[in-house]
Amino acid sequence: MVTALEKKLESLEDILARMKSVLIAYSGGVDSNFLLKVARDMLGEKAVAATAISPIYPSSELKMARKMAKRLRARLILIHTKELTNPNVSEWPV
Repeated sequence: MVTALEKKLESLEDILARMKSVLIAYSGGVDSNFLLKVARDMLGEKAVAATAISPIYPSSELKMARKMAKRLRARLILIHTKELTNPNVSEWPV
């Protein structure tokens, strides 16, 4: 008998197979690691991770993302974001 979790995993695999390639917003946390692992299993090198680099994100997140992407043998694209140059972000009331 197939469990509800197995059905959800099969559904995710079906979606990924139809997409043929994916770019995953990747933090190195549990959720994005799971998604990247399943995507790599389904799509191989056509599953790529992308992580933002910015002063607003802790450096520990980048370190974890690099470590986990390496373990999954996934390509990791680093994107230098510039949120703090936007006054709507940098002048946000606290």
